[in-house]
Amino acid sequence: TPASLTILEPGPDASYDREVVDEVGYLVAEVPIAIQTTGPIARVALSAGARALGDADTSGRFAAAFRDDGALTVTAIGYDAAGRAVAEAAVAITIVAPEVADCHGWLDLYGQAYELGPDNEGVGDPVTLAPPVNGLPYRYTESTSPRASFFMDCSLALSLLRAAPQLRERGVVEVADIGVYNYRCIGEGTPPDCPNGLSQHAHAKAIDLAGFTDADGAFYSVQDDWVIDPAGEDTCDAAVEMTKRSAA
Repeated sequence: TPASLTILEPGPDASYDREVVDEVGYLVAEVPIAIQTTGPIARVALSAGARALGDADTSGRFAAAFRDDGALTVTAIGYDAAGRAVAEAAVAITIVAPEVADCHGWLDLYGQAYELGPDNEGVGDPVTLAPPVNGLPYRYTESTSPRASFFMDCSLALSLLRAAPQLRERGVVEVADIGVYNYRCIGEGTPPDCPNGLSQHAHAKAIDLAGFTDADGAFYSVQDDWVIDPAGEDTCDAAVEMTKRSAA
C-alpha cells in the first residue's frame, strides 16, 4: 500500500483561543492534532513553522500548545522504518488572543485570586491579590514569610501575572520586593505639591524588586549580586554581570 498521510484535526483555517494557563504560567491555545496514515509509515513527526512539536502517538494523536498569536502552519511528515520521509501534509491555523472586558477579566482568565479595593488615594483600579501570583510567591524584603495579600493597581497585577512564567523558566521560586503602594512625589515634595509629579508608586503601578530565590534556596540580591556598569551606555542597554551568590 502506498504511503499516505492525512491531517484529520485541526481542520483547514481553524482558529483556537489562547485561554488556558499551562504548567509554567503562560496563556496558551490547546490544539489537538489527529493524523491518519496508510502504508509503511512507522513514525509521524509534527512541526509548526520552525518549531518541532514532537511525534504523534501510535493512534496518530498529539496535544499541542501555542503561546503566540497569529497564523501558523502545522506540518506532519511520515517516516518509514528506515527513517525515510515518505509522506507529508500541512494545515494552516490561527492562534487568537483572548478577548476580555477589562483588566479584571485578565485576572479571572489567569485564575488569580483577588478582591477589589480598597479605594486608596491615587489608585485608579485597586485590587488586592491573594498570592502566589500566577504560581510565584512574593515576600516583603524585611519579612521571612511570603505575602498573604498584595495591594496594587490591576495593571501592575497583570504585568506580574505575565512576568511569572518568565521568572519561573529561569529558576526563580520566590521574589523579594520592597513594596508597591506609597502615595508620594517623584523626588521632592509632598502630595499634592509635587514639582516633578506623582510617583508611579502613588498609583500602585510600580514595584521595587529586591531579589530572587532559586530552587536551591540561593538568594540573589539586586543590591549585591549584580553590577551594572553602563560605561557610556544607557542603563537598560548596558551589560549586567553577576558577581556572587548570596547565602539563602
